[in-house]
Amino acid sequence: MFLIRTLTSFFIWVRIASSANAITCPSGPELRVTVPPSFQSPSNTDYKSLAEVHDALTHCPKITTLELRIGQIGCVGEPDRWSLPLDPAGTSRYLPVLDTLSLEKYHFYDTDGDYLRLPSTWTHLSAWIWSGDAFRWLKWRLLSDEQRSVNNIELWIDAMDFSKIRSLSIVDYDGPSETLVESKFPFSLPSLRTLGLERSTTVDFALSLPPHSLESLSWLDAGQNQSIIPILEHHGRSLTHLEWRTPESLESKRPVLPKEVLRDIRNLAPNLQALTIDLNRNGTWPWEDLRAISSGLPSAVTNLTLYLEVASECRRQQGPYDPIRCEGTCGPAEQLAKPLLTATSALQVARFIRHYAESSLTSINLFAGDWTRTWDGPINMPTWLDSRRAWIACGAEGGEREELRCSGKDTELGEQEVELFRALCVRTSADLLGGVTYAQDPGEQRTASETR
Repeated sequence: MFLIRTLTSFFIWVRIASSANAITCPSGPELRVTVPPSFQSPSNTDYKSLAEVHDALTHCPKITTLELRIGQIGCVGEPDRWSLPLDPAGTSRYLPVLDTLSLEKYHFYDTDGDYLRLPSTWTHLSAWIWSGDAFRWLKWRLLSDEQRSVNNIELWIDAMDFSKIRSLSIVDYDGPSETLVESKFPFSLPSLRTLGLERSTTVDFALSLPPHSLESLSWLDAGQNQSIIPILEHHGRSLTHLEWRTPESLESKRPVLPKEVLRDIRNLAPNLQALTIDLNRNGTWPWEDLRAISSGLPSAVTNLTLYLEVASECRRQQGPYDPIRCEGTCGPAEQLAKPLLTATSALQVARFIRHYAESSLTSINLFAGDWTRTWDGPINMPTWLDSRRAWIACGAEGGEREELRCSGKDTELGEQEVELFRALCVRTSADLLGGVTYAQDPGEQRTASETR
């Protein structure tokens, strides 16, 4: 017992000495941090670790917005951990009362035991002690088994007041949905009105929130087998803004809402004012789908946004390293989905939608291509789709009775891209094989050579 008390006192002294650095609070109410730092999502502070974010939340009460992105940046950028280093004993206290919280790749399911390790060799003992890891390890070992099993989100709920959060975004969460649903998290958000989700792992969390409590819902990359019906039945009556879409991919066609759902949006979400969804096309405009969208819009909708694909089906059928043929059915122009998104074609679509819609549409926006953040993780393999995008905005400035006007960036091929295609393309199968002919066996090869 004396030895444990002595070690504890020593480690406490070391911990105090190792954490004596001054804490710098952000200059304003927003704290935006990417760990480790990335130029694609810059921070508004010089924090480089989750430990620094933890210190800021412990000492800076004026923060009202926390946007935290954790990831592998480049080939060598690793975060110090994947969740905030809350005290596993449950003594941490965060001062800010947030109204906006955005988390990317956050491990809600972590326990402190996932990060505590004994030094691998005696030569690392000094660094283990002076870094404070020894103190954290000893504190953790002295906890009961029950307390050691408490996960990060439960510790965070005890450490901070979540009751004023109005906007929450959970992106790239790869853990079990039960971690969020079975915690006190859904009941800690009585003011939540805006929710952003990604993929299907957080859907159960949305369904565990009080029914018809959300005003704005964004669900990205839902997947092929996910239905939006349960979400709309649970939250539809209160929704004023709805976004349901999947980023474009060269691997497969995106899922879109069935026509039956599009026609029933007015009943599932009767108070909707803005709708953002995907629309696929293959050679012609999908007029039946557009009519279903138009007729299904609730009367209060003033803003409609459609995301289109920029890649054609023949472009998707090509592998990333397949040779480009000069002759065939998938040249540069054929690689773009038709009809092309231009100001002229968008105006035709917008007029059609407005004609059949029973709502007061004043803004119709169309986007095509890759609108995701540029990849900044390890092993970046650029593709044909990267940053290829077009957009057209159609609006009636004088209100719903005014004529629509459309402008933006048309889908087009640059001259340099066409010239590069002509320089690199393979004209015939002989060009593709480089003049090489195949024989059945070495004997046939010798015979062919002697004949020549």
